[in-house]
Amino acid sequence: MRVAAGPPVTVLADERLLRRALWNLVENAAKHGAPPIVLDAGADGDHVVLAVTDHGPGIPAAARARVLEPFYRVDRARTPGIATSGFGLGLAFVRRVVDAHGGMIAIGPASAEAGERGCRVTLTLPAKH
Repeated sequence: MRVAAGPPVTVLADERLLRRALWNLVENAAKHGAPPIVLDAGADGDHVVLAVTDHGPGIPAAARARVLEPFYRVDRARTPGIATSGFGLGLAFVRRVVDAHGGMIAIGPASAEAGERGCRVTLTLPAKH
């Protein structure tokens, strides 16, 4: 795992919940993705941006919004290379934590160059001033 962080930033958040949400993202990347796993943190105007990126098979575009719903899991038969396990609650929990803190969550491919390969989950939270 690689951590890429800019200058220190502060977010007003429940530390325990935010830590658990980030752990869920890293755990998902390790379970379903491929190395390297990268954790990025930095400021963007009035927001703190945290992102976890892996280089596995990725999440199909049609499933990206649905994976944030409780109990939803990507259909393994339609997406070869993606291991499905668990109950489909990890990303739903992350979404609830982000929503509770007035933030946003986005899911996309690892990079534009990667096409649909890999996954990048980005959390955008209000910065503490």
